[in-house]
Amino acid sequence: MLRNSLEWRRQFKIDTILTDFKPSEVLKNYVSAGLVGQDKALSPLWITRYGRMDMKGILRSVKKRDFITYVIYLIESSISKVMADPKKYKPTPDAIVQTTVIFDMEGMSIQHVTNRKAMDAAVRLSKYYEENYPEYLLNVFAINAPKIHVILSALLLPFVPLKTRTKIHIFGHDDKEWKAAILEHVNPEELPVAYGGTKTDPDGNPNCITLASQHGRSSSKNLLFQQQA
Repeated sequence: MLRNSLEWRRQFKIDTILTDFKPSEVLKNYVSAGLVGQDKALSPLWITRYGRMDMKGILRSVKKRDFITYVIYLIESSISKVMADPKKYKPTPDAIVQTTVIFDMEGMSIQHVTNRKAMDAAVRLSKYYEENYPEYLLNVFAINAPKIHVILSALLLPFVPLKTRTKIHIFGHDDKEWKAAILEHVNPEELPVAYGGTKTDPDGNPNCITLASQHGRSSSKNLLFQQQA
């Protein structure tokens, strides 16, 4: 296990990824994810608006490897922020680095589960996450899940390690239900208004898009044009 993890770190150049990896404009603009605050345990709070991502367009515009590397880059960036300011993010000096994620599936379509490249990237990332960041995940709130995803989750979750499975909380479109669940773990001032909190952008935007981008879908042609520009 350790040998495999060390080899994985070598392949993805983890030790220098934050300085050497240069994400493309497509990745920076259309991968809707960002650090928005902290949970009650002081862990970083991330929002990923997966349902808004044009995965087909993104993966036509960049290499699948670059997309995967960018997600790893974001994880390492979060860990780096904690290490740079441990008093802010860690209740005790010896506490392990963990994170809470709001995984928003609003707008998710059939392309997210049928696009071969997108599914392969998701499977690979899940595998890398489980093998190389085993304790990093504190809670995942998967919200606005379409019916097909609820069914797929019921079929697939039994194959997810129990320790990880207990950290994943899946909700449909009943926002009262998922907002209440999130607020059990996150103080309102750390959470965007759109997700049940009181936090906004300086201009009052309830989604805090300056912290977690919210680009809508763009055509594959537009994404390719940005990549080539």
